[in-house]
Amino acid sequence: MTSKKDPPEGSFEAAALWQLRMALKSTHAQRLQDLQDMIDFNAAAEANNPQLRAAVKRLAKS
Repeated sequence: MTSKKDPPEGSFEAAALWQLRMALKSTHAQRLQDLQDMIDFNAAAEANNPQLRAAVKRLAKS
């Protein structure tokens, strides 16, 4: 999955490509753990930041 020219380092395209490569290398258990880590991180961020919690509630209504 290489191309003649990789996207510029630091670009959204490079980040997406890196994320895809890491996902393809990960096992199912690693991917599930990554998802759980994201859920835990989001919950902690919402708990510690009232403005973020309010924004999440507004987005959930729309």
